Amino acid sequence: MTTENELAFKVASPKKAETAITVFHRIAQAWGVNDSEESKLLGCSVGTDEVMSGDALERISYVFGIYKNLCIIFPNEQQANGWIRRPNKAFDGRPAIDVMIEDPSIVRRYLDAQLI
Repeated sequence: MTTENELAFKVASPKKAETAITVFHRIAQAWGVNDSEESKLLGCSVGTDEVMSGDALERISYVFGIYKNLCIIFPNEQQANGWIRRPNKAFDGRPAIDVMIEDPSIVRRYLDAQLI
């Protein structure tokens, strides 16, 4: 079943998709994500038409939510941005970036639960 958020990204205009990619790049830069990780996080090569796909835009929406949650949870930007690289017991000692590359929804749900 497609959620309202997913549907919004699947029918996004090219302008909205371009804006989403720009913000995604800024978040990736703040997190210290390299080009290879960025492509894996998107599920496609950066700069291709695939980025406009619903799947890539859905993954971007998870990244936005992760970023927002980290900004709420941590008192300063350095802690929030560094969290994705630190080993985490919740992910069997793996850093969140590794889990996000596989499935960003896992990290998003974990952080959502921390805010309840």
